[in-house]
Amino acid sequence: MNRYALGLLALSSCFNPDLSSKPCNDNAGCPASYFCDTARVTAGAAGSCSPGRAGDGGNSIGDLMTPPPPLVLKEYVVLGKKTFTLGSNLADLPVSNDAPAFQRSVGDICVAETEVTVADYTKCLQAGICTPPAGSGVGCNYGVAGRENHPINCVEFPQAQTFCSWIQRRLPTESEWEYAANGETSSTAAKYPWAGAGIATFDPTNACFNIGSTCPVGTKVRTYKGVEVGTAQPGFYDLAGNVHEWTTSEPCPYAPPATDLTCSSPGRVVRGGSGFDTDGKVLRSTVRLAQAKDSSSINATYTNSWYRNVGFRCFATAAPNGSCVFP
Repeated sequence: MNRYALGLLALSSCFNPDLSSKPCNDNAGCPASYFCDTARVTAGAAGSCSPGRAGDGGNSIGDLMTPPPPLVLKEYVVLGKKTFTLGSNLADLPVSNDAPAFQRSVGDICVAETEVTVADYTKCLQAGICTPPAGSGVGCNYGVAGRENHPINCVEFPQAQTFCSWIQRRLPTESEWEYAANGETSSTAAKYPWAGAGIATFDPTNACFNIGSTCPVGTKVRTYKGVEVGTAQPGFYDLAGNVHEWTTSEPCPYAPPATDLTCSSPGRVVRGGSGFDTDGKVLRSTVRLAQAKDSSSINATYTNSWYRNVGFRCFATAAPNGSCVFP
């Protein structure tokens, strides 16, 4: 071996760079055998590169063949109703698409207490299952320091589906979503999740609303099937406000009597209003807005497949023993 080769060998044996402080926003920003650890936030980035793969706790490569267990979110069972009133006969919001009101039924379902957060979604990214949100920019929460407990937003419908599947859950139909929000309602009521019986006066302090941003989850009114509840009871946060939530339902015109409607639409219904909305009527549980389900579905009617005011919540079917099952 000549002196030049020996010199290279000596140099290579001395050069062992420490990449554990490299800033990153996701796993793609780290070299092989490293993952983006968002528990160690770096200035200007979501996290720092760490040896190993997400969830392995620094174990050897041989220990990484089994993926980390999926995230477990707090959820509660909502007992279904043979029939309930879906939609509204109010005519004071032309874009609501929720008339005429009609009777539907839903089965027993499990509903996550909160919308999926940035921290939740980041764990799915670290596991190599989810992809970074389709959208970015002003108002999008992913990668923004201090937003870990805000809802993930700027995601397309398939990205929401992927996350829920990872935790063995699913996205709801709009009927399931509305029942969890309002329960057995009257077609004449202004249906906010905290309304109770009769017509409710909109109270902007009950929801993350009209602030040009999202809020940390779990900081506003907690509700269950149309009434406000305390933390000792089953309940859900942000079924009104914070972000609109993806459902699997197509934005077909209501045409009762009906089951889940299909109309070959490239759009999917979103429900619940957001912190970016300025008209409180949009936060009513019956209001049906829609977006293209993904970038390939954009057309003249559904011009966006993601937006800063849209996130999601995971549901599941409830078994007779009260457990949550997938799909």
